[in-house]
Amino acid sequence: MKILKFLIISNIFIFLFGCDKSEENIFLKGNIVGFVNLVDETGTEVEDKSGVNVTMEGLTSLANTNEDGRFEFKNVPAGTYNLIYNKTDYGVYKRFSYQFIGGNLPALVNETTLYEQPNIEIQSLDFSFNDNIISISGKISETSHITFQTFINDSSNVSNLKYDFATGKHSYSGWGFTEFSQSIYLSETPYSAGDKVYLVIYFMNPNEEWGYYDYENGKYVYTSYKKATSVINLILE
Repeated sequence: MKILKFLIISNIFIFLFGCDKSEENIFLKGNIVGFVNLVDETGTEVEDKSGVNVTMEGLTSLANTNEDGRFEFKNVPAGTYNLIYNKTDYGVYKRFSYQFIGGNLPALVNETTLYEQPNIEIQSLDFSFNDNIISISGKISETSHITFQTFINDSSNVSNLKYDFATGKHSYSGWGFTEFSQSIYLSETPYSAGDKVYLVIYFMNPNEEWGYYDYENGKYVYTSYKKATSVINLILE
């Protein structure tokens, strides 16, 4: 009976610790496959989806999409990663805390969509503060649709990721737009008359309805954000 018990225990130890290291690593590494979709400024899906750079934080390797939008990482150690997608003129998308367990079969990442940044330029800009209203108006290159958002902060490092107050998305559509304007009521902001504030305006693709939540900065972000102005310094008096 003691001999039988010894053999059982021995077999358990052999099973747990006797596996070949190469067999064990199969379940610690593996490939990751994903797809990226591109949407242009008019809302049309782009046929050639190549040229999107995809990185995984913590890895030195870089993947690029082919014409079908497919990318692949090989021999990736099991772990939790942040994936960053970017393409010139299409902005950046971040996917946080992607959990990868490895294995023989490639893991599939949910499809990601990048939206083309709008091709609009501001030609002139005016801003003022009267009757507790911040007024912004500007002339732009001709367009049929403009979507923009204004961010305000009490320091000059204001951006779409660093702000105290952000307006909602403002959109205008039609033919031959060459101007835009916006009114921001002081009562809607955390500021008071006499404060010095800094503003910056971003354009975005009107077809991008949902962006993503940037957990590192605690902000909601659209992939197609394009900085349209330099930082505007305004004293509220």
